[in-house]
Amino acid sequence: MFPSAIADLNKLIAIPSISSMPEHDGDVAACGDAVADLFRDLRATEVKLLDGGGKPAVWAHFPGPEGTPTVLLYAHYDVQPIGGASAWTSPAFEPTERDGRLYARGSADDKGIAVHLSSAAGLRRQAARRGEGVH
Repeated sequence: MFPSAIADLNKLIAIPSISSMPEHDGDVAACGDAVADLFRDLRATEVKLLDGGGKPAVWAHFPGPEGTPTVLLYAHYDVQPIGGASAWTSPAFEPTERDGRLYARGSADDKGIAVHLSSAAGLRRQAARRGEGVH
């Protein structure tokens, strides 16, 4: 992954967005805002926080050239409770690298939206080099 993707992932990991614990509702909202900001940084044409009666969903749109297929990427940014803190070698919401691996709650799955963002950035760079219009 690109260094910026690692930085984005670390930023998201540090937010304890535990959706099943009401005391973390503010953290879930903060993580949604952080994800929306990352999409805005990539110049998504539209970014919305959607409220369907539960936790907020982030929706972003990058239209492609006319006639090209649509690609839908899905990920969630909430995490499960950490269980007992003593079960963790390092704090659950402090990204820690050991032996070339990143450890923290959500680092390998839930906060993996950073991989989607990195992929979108890479596709935009490739299209720009080819002179294609990715909006």
